[in-house]
Amino acid sequence: MGNFNSDYGLLDSLNTSFLDSRITSSSLKYENQYDSLLLKLDYNIFFQRLNGLHSSSIFEGVIYFTRTKIDGSMMMLSSNKYNYGLSYNLNKRSLSHDDVKNFNWNVFDLFIQNKKSKYSIGLNTFKDGNDLIFSGRSNFQLGLISSKINYERSYKPYHIAYADSLNFEQNDCIWIENSLQMKKFNIGFDFAFQNFEREIDHMDLPKKGNNLWISLYLSPVFQNDLEFSIRYNRSISNEYINDGIGDRMKIQLGNKFNLFSNAMTLKYHVSIDGYMNRKNGYALTPIERYPVHQPEQASLENLWVPSFTVTSFVKNVEISYAMHHLTNIIDDYLNRSYDSNQIVFNKYYPSVTRLASLAIKWNFYN
Repeated sequence: MGNFNSDYGLLDSLNTSFLDSRITSSSLKYENQYDSLLLKLDYNIFFQRLNGLHSSSIFEGVIYFTRTKIDGSMMMLSSNKYNYGLSYNLNKRSLSHDDVKNFNWNVFDLFIQNKKSKYSIGLNTFKDGNDLIFSGRSNFQLGLISSKINYERSYKPYHIAYADSLNFEQNDCIWIENSLQMKKFNIGFDFAFQNFEREIDHMDLPKKGNNLWISLYLSPVFQNDLEFSIRYNRSISNEYINDGIGDRMKIQLGNKFNLFSNAMTLKYHVSIDGYMNRKNGYALTPIERYPVHQPEQASLENLWVPSFTVTSFVKNVEISYAMHHLTNIIDDYLNRSYDSNQIVFNKYYPSVTRLASLAIKWNFYN
């Protein structure tokens, strides 16, 4: 169970624009085995009270969002290579304002799997009909090359804020992950293609589109605990709802060492993230969080964001401290203006400044 609260002002023509969000999320899991029958049950519920004021908002005043999902599966454990089973999940979501919207749908599928592969086929069912869904994944090993192939057809409901009835968009995706592990280098190449189609044109969003994603990864292998990696991602979109970032690059350097007679392990990472070939594509509205098209398509400046993370491990306790956008700290030290290092990903929000976060994780073992 978790509780997440946020309250802040927003950029808008209305001087009093704000957002007050209160989220409660809980999850319950059950798993048991009876002879060769394995049963799993997951119960998840999300509740949000949302109060905000913004010129882009569809609603005024307090809104209540509820999302419930129950996953159940039954699998026969076989002595041969494959296990068989079926799964069923029940979905419900609602929005309460002046009126109440309640949408329900179910997903049922049959699957077969082993240690390296899993294939499934089923139906996405709702009040007015059903749609065929399927998915598959397989792992392959050819010498030093490891490959993972995944494909999926799924149906996702439209955003409940602007949809007056339960409508789905079809999503088809195939992604392939490849890695080559050698003595001195690890090289990765990933490829993904996504295609979506929808029948109804809501909020001037495209009815169909696709996106090609290519990723390259390089990591030298050092004898000590030194870590270094470079990752480059390229996104090519055609009428696809995205953040407008064409190229991404991440360079990371890290190491770890022990202190106090090995009682504490300290691990750090220094990284820089690059966002290049940017355009104003789509943005999420700050209240209901649905995508809207930004008409201006002018190219934006490239962004480079340095970050630092240090994590300590003492027995079962993990303490992590992270600082993002270190450029602002350098500007403070040199008494320079922030204007040269503005980071704006969404026109509804102010520019991103430095962010510091502290996390403490305590693991309890039997």
